[in-house]
Amino acid sequence: MIAQKQENSNQNSLGYIFIGGLVGASLGLLSNPETAQTICKKIQDSEATQRLAQEVGRNVQGILTQQAMLALKQAAPAYLGKNRFAGKPEDPSYQQLKQENEQMNERLEQIEEKIDQLLADNQ
Repeated sequence: MIAQKQENSNQNSLGYIFIGGLVGASLGLLSNPETAQTICKKIQDSEATQRLAQEVGRNVQGILTQQAMLALKQAAPAYLGKNRFAGKPEDPSYQQLKQENEQMNERLEQIEEKIDQLLADNQ
């Protein structure tokens, strides 16, 4: 039993030494500016990094869209609750609400276009 614990302890120590050596060698390579630039350039140009950037862009777009929809869902009942009388097309408050709604839709479309442009630029 004691021999097994000592053997496991020795194996753990060797693992830590190996990991330390890898970290040290990596830091040594990255301390040279030319090597660091070359490694960063290769990582930047790699297909996996580009795929990751696209996926992150899609995720960010999804999150932003969800947050915008949630904000609209939360704001709409309070806003409409204040304007319950604005239900007839001939009512001036109804027309004002309709214009504000159109402006909000235009802004959302502009935001979506900008996000699509950002994603297209990152590809």
